[in-house]
Amino acid sequence: GRGLIGQIAGELVIASPLYKQHFRLHDGSCIEYPEQRLDVWPVRLKGDQVEIAV
Repeated sequence: GRGLIGQIAGELVIASPLYKQHFRLHDGSCIEYPEQRLDVWPVRLKGDQVEIAV
């Protein structure tokens, strides 16, 4: 996907390019439709690597 990253009310969000929903990056919850949610995983930077805990 090619979601757009931005801020709404000081929260980092990703916007769905197709349906225009906004999902909070910290927990995956949808601002417009609370019943919708994305899966999220902890990440960290280690040197020049991005590590994802799955």
